[in-house]
Amino acid sequence: MFLSNSRDLAVDETAIGAALVRFQRGDDRVPRGVRPVIEESWRRCLRVGIDPVTPRVPRHGEAARPRSARNQELLEASHAVMEQARTTLEGCGTMLVLADATGVVLHAAGDDNALATAEGVGLTRGSNWSEPARGTSGLGTSLYLGDALHVHGPEHYCRTHQRWTCSASVVRDPVDDGVLGALSVAGPSEAFDPHLFPLVLASAAAVRAALSEQEDARRKQLLEHALALLSRRSTTTGLMLFDRRGAFGTRAGPRSLGAQRGSRGVVTLLVARPVARASDRGRAAHRHDREIPRHPAELFLEGSRATALQAATRYLFRARTDRQPDHPR
Repeated sequence: MFLSNSRDLAVDETAIGAALVRFQRGDDRVPRGVRPVIEESWRRCLRVGIDPVTPRVPRHGEAARPRSARNQELLEASHAVMEQARTTLEGCGTMLVLADATGVVLHAAGDDNALATAEGVGLTRGSNWSEPARGTSGLGTSLYLGDALHVHGPEHYCRTHQRWTCSASVVRDPVDDGVLGALSVAGPSEAFDPHLFPLVLASAAAVRAALSEQEDARRKQLLEHALALLSRRSTTTGLMLFDRRGAFGTRAGPRSLGAQRGSRGVVTLLVARPVARASDRGRAAHRHDREIPRHPAELFLEGSRATALQAATRYLFRARTDRQPDHPR
């Protein structure tokens, strides 16, 4: 985690601003009095050619691009945190911003004045606040680092953002620990408070906990479906359960995987996958996305457990290659 003492931020603000100007002019390639994490970010911004005066403006219509299933899950998991921010940050001059793993803003809530000021610098839903797009910032640089970070005033690479202070933390997947997005408590520089950093850390932890609950619910649903299916079948039928990531969950049935060499039987693969929203299919319905097991695929297996697993792996590989990735890399 990267955070400076609030007194240091206030005292060094003028010096940091002067160091940035010299650095951008090429007069000082080793800016003095600047935190190493900020200096490294400035160097990345310089290498990719970010204009510190007029940074990249999001393309028209970017805010209206369709949300991926993963972003929708992130939004649902962060709902309680964002609602709390709407009330607790009112009158504090700050707001809570949620962005996806690519730096695109999904939602913002908090003080009305902060939200209105944010619109003036292009911090709105659908805008891209990745580091390559907007330079050094709490959201973009924390996503680049995969860590929590505070960026204050002139530490921002672009002049239009230097009146802001922001504490940000990434939100990680509770299953594979991958970065799903980031949260940032942001506001005008004068709204800086050292308590904003622990606030954003706690908010990110709460979202991760909600994501974990969602994952547990999906696995429970898959297991319940499998048990119901097993109860209607003979004891020679086996079940192999995989989650939507292709991770092996469990197996059921006394001879489900052909434990004895030369045995024969049917193994049913249940693979959880997202289903389309009813509204996307043109029907007037107002229900949330949910995970259901896909139509079971029955494989006639012969041989050992290893043979069964090989067949399952081939099937899952074909199923996963048919899926579109949530985030283009």
